[in-house]
Amino acid sequence: MAQARRVRVEVWFDEISLAICPAVDGARGAPSIFASSDKDAGIAARISAMTLGSCQVLEGGAVWLRYRIQNG
Repeated sequence: MAQARRVRVEVWFDEISLAICPAVDGARGAPSIFASSDKDAGIAARISAMTLGSCQVLEGGAVWLRYRIQNG
């Protein structure tokens, strides 16, 4: 009988593109931009640097941020 194994998959990326809209939500448990499961809590992302590549103001007061990522 084959045994099931848990395999951790790491994904590497070189940019984060993030649009932020002006809104307020103080609800407990509200979704966040970056989150991890309880199992992965405390494990740091392997990102050595984030550098703002560009910033653009959009209609309605939203902003679009693009960050270059250095993995390491």
